[in-house]
Amino acid sequence: MNSSDSAMPLPNPETSEAIVASQRRIRIAYLSALVVTALLGVAVLVALLQAAASQQHTADAIALTSDQRMNLQRITMIASLLAEEVYSRQPETLRAEMRERTGLLEAARASYQALYQASPMPPRVAVVYNSPPASLDERLDEYLELVRSFEATPSDWTPESAAFQRLIELTPQMREQFNAIITVYEGVQSEQAASLRGLAVLIFGALIVVLVLEGIFIFRPMERAIRTQQNLLAAEIAQRRTAEASLRR
Repeated sequence: MNSSDSAMPLPNPETSEAIVASQRRIRIAYLSALVVTALLGVAVLVALLQAAASQQHTADAIALTSDQRMNLQRITMIASLLAEEVYSRQPETLRAEMRERTGLLEAARASYQALYQASPMPPRVAVVYNSPPASLDERLDEYLELVRSFEATPSDWTPESAAFQRLIELTPQMREQFNAIITVYEGVQSEQAASLRGLAVLIFGALIVVLVLEGIFIFRPMERAIRTQQNLLAAEIAQRRTAEASLRR
């Protein structure tokens, strides 16, 4: 080993510590940026999932209400044909369809009620649903009871019978309630769409704010730390070169 190698100066401890500290700050800044971005992403995902669930809930409620209204009108039409003995098809075929439509009406009603087992019905919908003199549930109970009695004793049903007249009276009342409920839900849907647009604007604004804050408090300090590290390394290299040059003289 020659004398120049043995006399080579050791790295400056202060410079090494400064470089290590600078690298540590860079890692902390990088991890902070990742955490902040990840938290924003999670918040956006949760907000979007909640908005999508609300919209799907409203869409399901509209579909089930429409199904109930459609089956109600079809059952009343079939009952009228059978009571007045105006047969476009065989009576047994009409009765079979009436039983099928009754089952569909009951299934749609049960599914609609299941929507609000975990959460209350929207207040505006509840006002229409429970509007006096009788709630929609009470009218549906009475209506279904009349339909079952018709299925049990079809011969007792005539256009003049009190039961048939009551069935005909209930149908437009419930149809109007169903129409009013659907109108309310459509208004709720429009509000949800407007809220979703507002949420999109809010998310975009939050993203811009986060990027600006990351630039000010994370990336600018990271840039300064990198520049400091480069300057320290350049100074260390220059010092070594100076020392080597002096040893060669």
